[in-house]
Amino acid sequence: MKKVMKTVLCAVAALVLVIATPRLASASSISITNASFEFPGTGFYTPGVITGWTLSNPSNQGVFQPGAFPGTYYTGAGSTNGVQTAYNNGGTISQTLTDVLLSNTLYTLMVDIGDRKDTTLAGYWVALYAGTNLLAMENSLSPNDVFLTSQLNYLALAGNPFLGQSLRNELGCRGVQCNFDN
Repeated sequence: MKKVMKTVLCAVAALVLVIATPRLASASSISITNASFEFPGTGFYTPGVITGWTLSNPSNQGVFQPGAFPGTYYTGAGSTNGVQTAYNNGGTISQTLTDVLLSNTLYTLMVDIGDRKDTTLAGYWVALYAGTNLLAMENSLSPNDVFLTSQLNYLALAGNPFLGQSLRNELGCRGVQCNFDN
């Protein structure tokens, strides 16, 4: 996953959250722990743990190194940043960030979604929350033996009832097997 930036850009499976203030041309990053899913390190896959992330279904989620067996899972490298991805066989992988929702700020979350060539992608979602409140969701891509970049945007205006609440990224999968990176 990529870092979160103010003028929000977030890429998952590498996640990146970028936040931009509408009147400013600059952007800054919001830190996402283990954004490219490189920890813990693994030679193939490690279920039950992704450093810095909360797993809803630990026995079916973890880190995966698709390049350990070249050509088996992806025709190409099988990851977009580093050598590992997050894998998800149902449920959610999430991270509550230290940053909070700010007024007059545009948030962009970008995450790379991968579909292995030996599976059929049952469906995924990438979501951004403030506290328990869903701000934006994306689930429209159809990767096939590749990674495609999911992007969602949310503009927090003055008066938004969720201002000041902690931001949270959520990566979901409806079946076997979604890979996330960046």
